[in-house]
Amino acid sequence: MRPPEAFEALVETLLEQPALQPALARATRIPPAAWHLSLSRTMYLKEFQVPSLVDRVRDAVQRFRAGRAPGRPPRLELWPAGCRVFVNDERTCSFLAVLLGSEQNELLDLLGHVDAAVSALGHPRYYEDPAFHVSVAWAAELDAWPDEAALAALGRTVRAAAAAAADLYADAVLVKSGPKQVSFPLG
Repeated sequence: MRPPEAFEALVETLLEQPALQPALARATRIPPAAWHLSLSRTMYLKEFQVPSLVDRVRDAVQRFRAGRAPGRPPRLELWPAGCRVFVNDERTCSFLAVLLGSEQNELLDLLGHVDAAVSALGHPRYYEDPAFHVSVAWAAELDAWPDEAALAALGRTVRAAAAAAADLYADAVLVKSGPKQVSFPLG
C-alpha cells in the first residue's frame, strides 16, 4: 500500500529541515513503498510456526472488526502527530519516525487484539507505552539524530503540516514472513 502524496510531501518537508541534514548525511532514507505501521515487535519464527501466527492474526482482525461501532469506515483514519527517534531492541540502529494518531484509540484496540495473538505464541507484546509511527530514515549510529529540543521543533513542523496530509489511513493488517505476505482487511 502506497502512502498518499500529501504524506510523502510532509515527510519530504521534514527531511529537508536544516536540523536533520548532518544526521541524514550518515543515514539512509526509507523509500515510501517500504513505509509501514508496526503492530508487533520483530519476531523470529520457524517456518512451521507461521501458519499459526497467520491464523491468530486473522482471528484478531475479525475480533477488532466485530467490536467497531456500526457505520465506521472500513479503515483506520490516521494523522501525523510529531516525530521521534527510536532505537531497535538489539540497539544496532536508530530510526527517525513520524508519529501517528488515530480516532477513538482504535489503534490501541487493534493492538490489543494483535498483542493477544502474538503473546499466545510466546512472543513479547508490543511496547508497554506504544508510540505508533512510520519510520522514514535509519542510521547505524544510535546517536546520529538531533537532540530532544531539535526533535520537538521538528515535531511542531510535522503537526503544522498535518492538515495537508489528509486521507492517511490503514485499511489492512499485513503479516509478513520473509518473502511471504498475508493481508487481512480491516473492513
